[in-house]
Amino acid sequence: MQFRSQNKGNFLNGNKAENDFSSHSPSVLVILASIATTITVLSQISNVNLTFFYGIGWVIVAAFCLNNSGSKIIFRGFSLIFAIGLLAFAFYCCVCYLVTGEPGYIRGHFIAVLKTALLYIVGMVFAAYGLGNNELRSILFVYVTVTVIYSTWVLINYIPSFTTWLNSEVYFFPQKNSFGQVAGVGAICAAAIKARTKGGDLLRWAVYAYLVFVIAAVQCRTALLGCIVGTMVVLCVSGKRKFASLR
Repeated sequence: MQFRSQNKGNFLNGNKAENDFSSHSPSVLVILASIATTITVLSQISNVNLTFFYGIGWVIVAAFCLNNSGSKIIFRGFSLIFAIGLLAFAFYCCVCYLVTGEPGYIRGHFIAVLKTALLYIVGMVFAAYGLGNNELRSILFVYVTVTVIYSTWVLINYIPSFTTWLNSEVYFFPQKNSFGQVAGVGAICAAAIKARTKGGDLLRWAVYAYLVFVIAAVQCRTALLGCIVGTMVVLCVSGKRKFASLR
């Protein structure tokens, strides 16, 4: 899958070239992405299934990027085979649902595969749009904020006293693995966002420590390991950039 865009800006350093779409488009995209991010994360603590709503939200984000940057999605090679396979799998799930009456074929199997495809497409289109550093920082800030809310909800509702937690032989939070992915990414984002003040720097590391603590409390070892490794990579990349700027 390839994306051709009229936006010639540098995505990594946030520099933007002149383009033919309106100057307020990045702000609109930040708002749309922030809303979709909030619904996606907080859907984990909602009693209502919000999969449809955050799915539509990310589709709107992708459509906005394509419409305002002049990008085009080109399917070729593996991406073309994957798209055909996805359509075939959708047809298979629909037939199974009609024959058996079991909604799990649609709500479970197909939705799980569709989420993966949607994540990839939205991520590629979003990257091709070429947002600047300030816009990306704003979206990451929203993600980290709602992740802290989610983590606090888990801590209050599922983690008992320290003594009970220490002596327990079962997991208190059944969805610990999915939570670990969300909180782990949030912690890495907190480590990656550069604060403009010393107070902000202390705050982001406090948030990082808090998220790591909750991940450890729910006993999600894989997410904890991934979080530590990801943080080390972020720090190494950041250190190399600082060293290169001094040369």
